[in-house]
Amino acid sequence: MPQASDMFDSAVDNLLAEAGMTESDHLQKTLLTLLTVLMDICECLELCLGHAINKEEERLSSLPHAVSSSVLHVLYCSYTHCSTSDKIYGEQLALVAAPLSTLFKKTHSLQQAFTSLLERPAFCDCSSVNVIEDLTAVCHRLLEISKVVSGMDVRVFASTLKILSNLAVQHAEVLKENLDVAAILSFLCEEIVNTCYHIATLLLQNSQEMSEQSVLLLRQHLKLAVFLLKIVVHFCEIFTNCLSRAAAWLLTLLLSILRYFKHGLIFSIRCSG
Repeated sequence: MPQASDMFDSAVDNLLAEAGMTESDHLQKTLLTLLTVLMDICECLELCLGHAINKEEERLSSLPHAVSSSVLHVLYCSYTHCSTSDKIYGEQLALVAAPLSTLFKKTHSLQQAFTSLLERPAFCDCSSVNVIEDLTAVCHRLLEISKVVSGMDVRVFASTLKILSNLAVQHAEVLKENLDVAAILSFLCEEIVNTCYHIATLLLQNSQEMSEQSVLLLRQHLKLAVFLLKIVVHFCEIFTNCLSRAAAWLLTLLLSILRYFKHGLIFSIRCSG
């Protein structure tokens, strides 16, 4: 597994070096070859995870560190590469748009396989101190990944936070001493505040009549805000002793909801009228 991370990093470094070269047929072929390497590594890791899932339970418990660190590293680096592709490739982005889209999909497929492994009881057997440390590291890495995919793809963003939330809540008793609950809550609050702003902006820009596209976008934002808010509430209920460091963001969230809610009331009244 560690070799996969090193290979992925090496391919990304080569991509960064090549992306700055003058456009040519050779350059396009080189970029596509390197992107194919990244996809192959994602596929290879997914196959390894599938094999691990089929292992006997007692053997599965010895896998967390090697599996999680490598897979999460690849997920983070791959999503980051996709999210910054416009800056990396510039005018050459059109040459690699299709393989980048495929890379993103394969990365998400790898994430889904990793989620399946995390859901196995033996993988998260918290009787070992090492496993507790690994789970804490997994949660923190998932938070970093969430920050990268925020704004890229709502489905991937939501699924990543769902994994993080489920792990943290399920193993709250053993994770609360080391888990950075404040960082998680602060990020969630900031995302909800930004989503509320987008909702209010949509309502104000469409004060007379909303187009079908605007309605769909509004529903998407509302659904995301409710989803994130449920996670925040659940965290506040479970990690009551860890809220002080996130107090500022929690207060900002409450004030933002109160500030923007009136726009929702106005919109509802207008629609009912």
